Amino acid sequence: DSPYIEFPQTLHVDFYNDSSIIESTVDARYAKYVETERKVLLRDSVKVQNLQNGDRLLTKQLWWDQNTQEFYTDKPVRIYQPDKTIYGKGLKAAQNFDWYNIFNITGVVLTSGDGILQ
Repeated sequence: DSPYIEFPQTLHVDFYNDSSIIESTVDARYAKYVETERKVLLRDSVKVQNLQNGDRLLTKQLWWDQNTQEFYTDKPVRIYQPDKTIYGKGLKAAQNFDWYNIFNITGVVLTSGDGILQ
């Protein structure tokens, strides 16, 4: 087993851009940092929020990879946008949450133009 640091009560992280402005935040009730892999397991009421556009992710479990500066999970996710909510299972996203891919979208998905891009 790899050495790790445990955050059994809460974890809050602010992600800054190059201008020292907070772009996004992450909160979880539990976290475990695996030092050798530079990955953080976030569990229990995980919330990621992009402060620029208001998009917010809620899930029960999420990995944060510091090497790639990305989040990922294979668990159910909910993304709240100002005009809609997207449900799915599995996600990969930038740590500033300015882009994300949901692997198995469920529910109604609104599109613009002629349809969904493939």
